[in-house]
Amino acid sequence: MIERLLGTVEAPREGPTVVGLGGLHGNEPAGVRALEAVLSELRHSGRGGLSRGRFIALTGNRPALEENVRFLERDLNRIWFDPEVADTEGREQAELLEILDEIRARSSGPVYIIDLHTTSGNAPPFAVIGDTLGNRRFGGVLPVPLVLGLSDQIQGTLLEYLDRQGWVSVGFESGSHLGADSIVMASSAVWLLIHSIGLLESDDPRVPGARTALTLAADGFPRAVEVFHRHPVGPEHSFRMLPGFRSFQSVRKGELLAKERDVEVRAPEAGRLLMPLYQPRGGDGFFLARVVQIEPVIEGTLEPSTERSRE
Repeated sequence: MIERLLGTVEAPREGPTVVGLGGLHGNEPAGVRALEAVLSELRHSGRGGLSRGRFIALTGNRPALEENVRFLERDLNRIWFDPEVADTEGREQAELLEILDEIRARSSGPVYIIDLHTTSGNAPPFAVIGDTLGNRRFGGVLPVPLVLGLSDQIQGTLLEYLDRQGWVSVGFESGSHLGADSIVMASSAVWLLIHSIGLLESDDPRVPGARTALTLAADGFPRAVEVFHRHPVGPEHSFRMLPGFRSFQSVRKGELLAKERDVEVRAPEAGRLLMPLYQPRGGDGFFLARVVQIEPVIEGTLEPSTERSRE
């Protein structure tokens, strides 16, 4: 069985704690590989480890990772408000909760979480955040599109749970499941995020390359979008997304996007398409979003806040 704790790196000086989580969906191993790469670099590179604080890397749905499937019985990223159930995902969730609670209880400084994912369709790297000031400031240092409002469309995600518990968190989608650059994009996001809260020296040589990699991968895409529509699907729907769509492309109102049992599924409004479904399992056929304007983030060491944004 894959280990739950991939590793911990701790600096001599106290500071924030950052938890990196990969593989909450078992068919998304790129996040796990990225966390392993960051841990190895911090431990063995001649360029140095952490300057303060600690970095903890965890795996998500270990049985599903072993089988390379999204989940075995229930989607682990949709059950965070469900009653306790003693199935595979219920046991994984209970263990993760226990570990996260223990990390928070034993941390003298603020705690941040990076939840790493990939998508079934073609997509640039992008970040998903709950709309709190703390999350905007943390995720906003990434030079990639920010996706707002996703938790209003889907229930029971880890990020929604963390928001309600007062954590500062960001979800990061590093590309497609099998994308050649997905591991690099995920590790680049981790380097920028741990740098932004002061775990690395200000002139750490790994940071410029990480920023450049993400900037180039996200070039030409909107800075921020807000989700306004979700197309739910179930096993009985026989949902089939038409080939060739990718996240953030513009679609017209009425454009044909998919079929369900030979019934045409068309875009109800014009917008930007997000996360078209190109895998056997998943409850979300696609999302639609609109481009929004957000205030720029001033780079530097961040302090957490959980006050709801009034913008």
